[in-house]
Amino acid sequence: MSDKKETVVALGQCKSEKCSKKEERIVSLDKDNRLQVLQLANARHTRLILVVGLVALSGFAILLFFIYRNKEKLNTILNERNAQLALANDTKARLFGIISHDLRGPVSRIVQLLQIRKVRPEWLDEPARLQYEGRLTAASESVLETMEDLLLWSKSQMENFIPDFRPVKITDVLQKEITLLHQQLEDKDIRIDCRVPESFIRHTDENFLSVIVRNLLHNAIKYSDGEKTITVSSTGHTLLITNSSSTATAEGLNRRLLNRYIDSRSSGLGLQISADLAARICTRLFFREEPGTALTALLSWEEFALATATPQRSTI
Repeated sequence: MSDKKETVVALGQCKSEKCSKKEERIVSLDKDNRLQVLQLANARHTRLILVVGLVALSGFAILLFFIYRNKEKLNTILNERNAQLALANDTKARLFGIISHDLRGPVSRIVQLLQIRKVRPEWLDEPARLQYEGRLTAASESVLETMEDLLLWSKSQMENFIPDFRPVKITDVLQKEITLLHQQLEDKDIRIDCRVPESFIRHTDENFLSVIVRNLLHNAIKYSDGEKTITVSSTGHTLLITNSSSTATAEGLNRRLLNRYIDSRSSGLGLQISADLAARICTRLFFREEPGTALTALLSWEEFALATATPQRSTI
């Protein structure tokens, strides 16, 4: 009987121990589950933070990209505006240079006539007075016509300095400029022999060409010494203005054009402007000496094509 009791007690203790172990294991598993749940929750939070950070970083990168692109656009616009401003300043300088150079001769002629009337009025008898008034009127009309042409042309060129190419009869341009220089030709007793045919037509800008021809004829008159004939002719694609008694030299003038040199004593601004305008209308201005003392100014469309096709050190 006592053995059975002991056996029962032993079995009870065994069951109690097993139940205690099961409870402990259950508690341990419950803790593990809770830990895993917390770890999963932490992982989700970490992943969410990473995603938010990545989105924010991407947004910041996109923002930087747009800022950089806008900055590039602004820099491009600013560079274009600076280039336009530089071009406008250069255009205005050229236009004022052309206006001042082309008006200087006629205005100085009016001043000379007025000085004669002021200093030596006794020289003006009735025939001389009539001749004097005729010269003064002609000089004034020349100034007015030249000024109107230049100002109208300048107005059309204020935005940019772009030639308007069209077929131009060269003899019309020559006749117009010879008429404007009539008083200077008469004062120095110089004759212009125009041998350019009516068929000599070039595809060019008439206003640009007028400024160039006016300057070349003016210089030919100014530096003429001795024989009183200036010959204007053409050959092929070239216009030639020959002064048979010039005091200037072809070497000196070509060097001046090449080096873009302007002498404050003998000017040279008009010649340099003419060379620049010649390049704009696809022509080349240069000089050569003929047998004897003749000096020829050449305005060549063909030479410009050859010069641009073959690289060389030239600013003409």
